[in-house]
Amino acid sequence: MKESGEQKTLSARWVVPIDGPPLEWGQVHIEGEKITGVSKVNTLDVDENLGEVILLPGLVNAHTHLDLTGFPQERKKGSNFLDWIDSVIVHRISTTPVQLQEHIQKGIDQSLKAGVCLIGDISAGGHSWNLLSKSKLGGVVYFELLGLKRGRAQLALEEFLGWIERLTPHDYLSPGVSPHAPYSVCTELLNFGIEQELPLQMHVAETLLEIELLKTRKGSFADWLIAKNVYDESGLAPSVRNVLQLLDRNPQSVLVHGTFLNDFSEKKRKLVYCPRTHDFFNSSAHPLPLMLSAGWKIALGTDGLSSNPDLDVLSEARLVRAKYPLISPGLILEMITIHGASLLGLDRKNGSLSIGKYANLCCFPIDANGSLDPLENLLLGNQSCLGLMIRGKWMEVNSS
Repeated sequence: MKESGEQKTLSARWVVPIDGPPLEWGQVHIEGEKITGVSKVNTLDVDENLGEVILLPGLVNAHTHLDLTGFPQERKKGSNFLDWIDSVIVHRISTTPVQLQEHIQKGIDQSLKAGVCLIGDISAGGHSWNLLSKSKLGGVVYFELLGLKRGRAQLALEEFLGWIERLTPHDYLSPGVSPHAPYSVCTELLNFGIEQELPLQMHVAETLLEIELLKTRKGSFADWLIAKNVYDESGLAPSVRNVLQLLDRNPQSVLVHGTFLNDFSEKKRKLVYCPRTHDFFNSSAHPLPLMLSAGWKIALGTDGLSSNPDLDVLSEARLVRAKYPLISPGLILEMITIHGASLLGLDRKNGSLSIGKYANLCCFPIDANGSLDPLENLLLGNQSCLGLMIRGKWMEVNSS
């Protein structure tokens, strides 16, 4: 694949625009950073004939934790949620600042290798901003807010304000905020995050332990929080329903996981589902079909490597295809392209092969033994990304 010039035309056996049907031997026309057209082949005079590949928009990983890329896989034992949190805490405490930056860079490299061009990163301390701003990845860095006790919450607020004041504006990267979860932020800190009018993500209804804690203020989760000296019952939201109502005040709010939500009467909600992380913790099914039926907009994420084997968001889509065969392949691919870009607030210039959007493209080989339908060929196969173009330029991807 040659370096892109000011103007160029690519052709491929299958071009999947996302906002239209797949085009056999389609062309994508590019000028500088932007797409100027998508069409059926009308000339053999193209700059790059990519051949027997499936060409589609660069993928979107709408929720991950790059700073956990160095999490030791041998610590991923069992699915006891509280034991798992303990292992994450131990990992964070034992990670030096230098190692943290190495882990974030490794996550960036893995993402690019997987064909990802946009990312929603939940970042403790906002530490991924500098490396992401130097990379070609776009997306949102969500500063993680933690603090159920008022003192810790105030410290988190001050750290966030200092972080956002120091940021240098970036064309492809946006700041966001992530009040971590109902069990780890007090309502005052949650309201503070909502009032920032920034992109927002929050883990909600991830476990039954969380549901029990909010309902009864008792149970093993309360005991665990007390033992860690981070519990303050007065800081807890009254209910999951209350948390959702608060989040509805910010139109940029996105829920994450939602495993044990059961009220889908609100039609406009947005959620990131992380299929492999869900299966790591749960044997029960995720309410994804109910959410889709209610009109929720769903994107997919990988979560972090403390609960997932890698940062390959296409593998998440493949698991959705395997678990929910009644969901159309087109909708599943939307979850890792246009819907992901939409949930990050970046769909005006990303997420589909449309005129005026960034020339963010990835290509995968066609499985010769797979389905003739390009969407099924991609979702039922195990092909890896062959190439990634971001804003009109092919990436040289670190293999780490």
